[in-house]
Amino acid sequence: MEDNFNIMYNEVYYFLQILGDKYINKIPKDLYNFIKNQQVSEYKLKV
Repeated sequence: MEDNFNIMYNEVYYFLQILGDKYINKIPKDLYNFIKNQQVSEYKLKV
């Protein structure tokens, strides 16, 4: 069972990808990379 916080990172990263570079560039680059690295690789977001 994965931690819910890691699953949350997947969801945040997924929606940032939908919103695009305009929004990705508004958050600090190190925060974006942290979110990207904390994802759970096996978890796929169901929309």
